[in-house]
Amino acid sequence: MSTRLPPVHGLTLRRLTYNSVDDWATAISGSGNRVAFVSPVGPGGTSELYVINTDGTGLTRLTHNSVTEEGDGISYDGTKIAFSSETGPGNTYEVYVINSDRSGLRRLTFNAVNDFANGISYDGGKVVFTSQSGPGGTSEVYVINTDCTGLPRLTYNSIDDYAAGISGDGNWVVFNSYIGPPDIYGQPTVEVFVIKSDSTGLRRLTYNTLNEWAAGISSDGYRIAFHIATGPGGTNEVYVINRDSSGLRRLTFNSVDDFAAAISGNGARVLFGCQVAPGNYEVYAINSDGTGLQRLTYNSVYDWARDISHLGNQVVFTSHSGPGGTREVYVITL
Repeated sequence: MSTRLPPVHGLTLRRLTYNSVDDWATAISGSGNRVAFVSPVGPGGTSELYVINTDGTGLTRLTHNSVTEEGDGISYDGTKIAFSSETGPGNTYEVYVINSDRSGLRRLTFNAVNDFANGISYDGGKVVFTSQSGPGGTSEVYVINTDCTGLPRLTYNSIDDYAAGISGDGNWVVFNSYIGPPDIYGQPTVEVFVIKSDSTGLRRLTYNTLNEWAAGISSDGYRIAFHIATGPGGTNEVYVINRDSSGLRRLTFNSVDDFAAAISGNGARVLFGCQVAPGNYEVYAINSDGTGLQRLTYNSVYDWARDISHLGNQVVFTSHSGPGGTREVYVITL
């Protein structure tokens, strides 16, 4: 049995998928016209990549094979999608791009380690990805042009670095690095960094003994959203900071977990998930100056905040509202 999500006054809620399998939204275009998602409809339940217009039309399946695809990035106009596919040696993941009309499939990485796409610039010209190419298989961050040229490696060390996004203009990358002081369990903590996509301008933004996780970067590369376990009992709270280390602002203050999901391209709005009850997360948005807190979902199932459009007026999320609690994809117009 499906769960019918209740409407929220003043908002337009649209369900984009209707089936009995888990669909997982990955990104919304900056223009807010198109959503990329994956669905386990391949042989043996492998995930395939789809796009759909935010008005519910234009559903297009982009991949047809027997391996798993994971999408993570769509251009501003919704015409180019970056994704990872389990097509490398030994079923390792490789990075690809494809057009929303199924044309232009291009493989960007060729190696024997896992490469995971983490975002695409607004013009569809650059993809940021994380590759397990460091010493001992540690993860490093790279940027590549979608014509397969210009592969700068952005991180060089023996610890794990994970890309969190690329700015819409393609000039800046935000990433998370296990470089902080050991936590209470003796494990390195995660800190947030920014770097230019040409590998210059590295800046560390956080310094403490807690784990920070960046969730996204504005289109001009100036503002970053992240969460950090500064709440009561180590719960996570949502913050923003500028790439020059100024403007640190805490956006949430409560005793439950809040997880930053994305920041709008204009840097004005942050999307996050909040644990309103055990096992129940709801979707929220807030202005990056701390005003305008808005709860977007009200129900008894788990809703995963996923992405927000450039202007912050379109939000995509995944909800466990399908038959038997399977996941479905929704979009909200604010």
